[in-house]
Amino acid sequence: MTPPRPRRTVLGLLPRPERQAVAEALRTETVGGPVLLAAAAVALAWANSPWAESCTAVRDFHVGIPALGLDPPASASPSPS
Repeated sequence: MTPPRPRRTVLGLLPRPERQAVAEALRTETVGGPVLLAAAAVALAWANSPWAESCTAVRDFHVGIPALGLDPPASASPSPS
């Protein structure tokens, strides 16, 4: 019987130097743009996939404290005054 393989996370805790390098790279505009484009592409693919129902569930999820009136849906836009 082979011993079980340890579970690995996709982006596990990096050592401090690498973590600082990744954080610094993400702060620059040259990396931020492609990251935003990739996130938009993933969102479009998700919204047009068979899992689109889960996308609308996330869109309609309310975040905040209802007692304080701080529970707008994730897709909320400012209401006209």
